[in-house]
Amino acid sequence: MKKLNNILVLVFLLLQAAPAFAQTTDEQLAAQYYQNKEYDKAVIYYEKLFNKKPIPFYYNYYLNCLLELKDYKTAEKVVKKQIKKNEKALNFLVDLGFVYAASGDEGKAKDQYSLALKELTEQQQVFELAKAFVAIKEYDYAIEAYEKGRKLSKGSYPYNFEIASVYELKGDLEKAVAEYLDVLLMSDNYLESVQNALQPSFGENANQKKNDLIKAELIKRIQKYQDKTVYSELLIWMFMQQRDFESAFTQAKALDKRLKEDGKRIMDLGAICASNDKLDVAVKCYEYVLSKGKENYYYVQARMELLNVMYRKIVTQGNYQPAELLALENNYKAALEELGKYSGTVIIMKNLAHLQAFYLNNLDGATALLEEAINMPGVSEVNQADCKLEMADILLMTGDIWEASLLYSQVEKAFKDDPIGHEAKFRNARLSYY
Repeated sequence: MKKLNNILVLVFLLLQAAPAFAQTTDEQLAAQYYQNKEYDKAVIYYEKLFNKKPIPFYYNYYLNCLLELKDYKTAEKVVKKQIKKNEKALNFLVDLGFVYAASGDEGKAKDQYSLALKELTEQQQVFELAKAFVAIKEYDYAIEAYEKGRKLSKGSYPYNFEIASVYELKGDLEKAVAEYLDVLLMSDNYLESVQNALQPSFGENANQKKNDLIKAELIKRIQKYQDKTVYSELLIWMFMQQRDFESAFTQAKALDKRLKEDGKRIMDLGAICASNDKLDVAVKCYEYVLSKGKENYYYVQARMELLNVMYRKIVTQGNYQPAELLALENNYKAALEELGKYSGTVIIMKNLAHLQAFYLNNLDGATALLEEAINMPGVSEVNQADCKLEMADILLMTGDIWEASLLYSQVEKAFKDDPIGHEAKFRNARLSYY
């Protein structure tokens, strides 16, 4: 009896699964025939699937099969049935127009497209209708749909990004750029969205024609809307995306002067230039901030960053004249005299010591400076360790391997799990070669 019950349950489950299995098989066959362009066979299955489950996925494939087979009468009937069922879904009016256009009746097609726009009375209909027009490459009607949506929204949503994307599909870059930039007249809060929309224009797949249009239009707007600094900020951002840091500096400096700022945006730009190895432009940034005077909030930071950049130019690029080395040494000394020797200027002391030891052959001056930095009150353990590594390198150069190894070991022991500790261990290991 128990065995009979199990068999009955199994039969019941198989019967339940059969329709789902059949539908899956029908869908696979339909897709295969469609992919092979055997529309006369695919249409049979998609009609069957659509009648069982009238979802958009099956509808679209069924309609496409009918159009490929030039069965316009059946296609018209199918679409009209959908229109009756879904009065608010204006995309079906577009489908009907497309059927008429495919059959060669452009007049009736345009009538349907116009009717769809006329019936557009609710904001929630806008996207679906515009997408339907875009799908059949009726871009002008799609733009009309978004523009009507703009009116219906009464200022709550501008549709600039959607309209701009359609203009790009049309190849009308000038109007696309204008739409992107117009939205900033509504609110500066759209700046990041505009940047995201324009981002694909830069980089490896740069669209030079579009970039030229953006630049020209931004310059016009900077002159026309002098109170809208967002256009200047966008132009600076654009130059940075193009890695044209010189032009970015020129624009940023102009904006800083116009707004009578304290130099923060120039400091930020200087840091970006330095991180991108545009050291010459970084020097200009920091020199500009220094020109604001010692009372400026960023004066000390700019002084230190300028020295760091000048130091990097010599150490990393290796392209310098002897006079430049002496000039940099004098700049370091002047900075220490002006700012004083304390925990905040230890990095300046360390870099000056490196310059003196490895470029100016002043080993005594370098070691004295590092000893002073290492023993200075208030110096962080990391900066102290950094100075010890520098001192060890100098001692190694003079042949004092034992003392160098001792300093490396001190740093390694104090920072076992930190990068500086790993570096100390590596340098100590190299001593076996000496």
